[in-house]
Amino acid sequence: MKPRTGSFDSASPKGYLPPMGTSLKAEVRGGRLVLDEPTNLPDGTIVEFVEVSTDPFSALPPEERAQLNASIDRGLEEALSGRVQSSDDLLSSL
Repeated sequence: MKPRTGSFDSASPKGYLPPMGTSLKAEVRGGRLVLDEPTNLPDGTIVEFVEVSTDPFSALPPEERAQLNASIDRGLEEALSGRVQSSDDLLSSL
């Protein structure tokens, strides 16, 4: 992996934007991060890892998440009770 240089951004909390496209994956084993990726970084280089959520709605505030979950629940209840419309009927009504 060829190291890339980032850029300075005063709006960023640390003033530094990491280069786009740089990605390392680590696996958690026994409470430790295990990284097996080749790199050209010199020994002793400090690398900061940031947890990335796989939940696309993780940034939603709790009240918006509750509204989303309630909406999903209502939709499921409607589908289970047979209150549905086929996509053909929907499209023909447009």
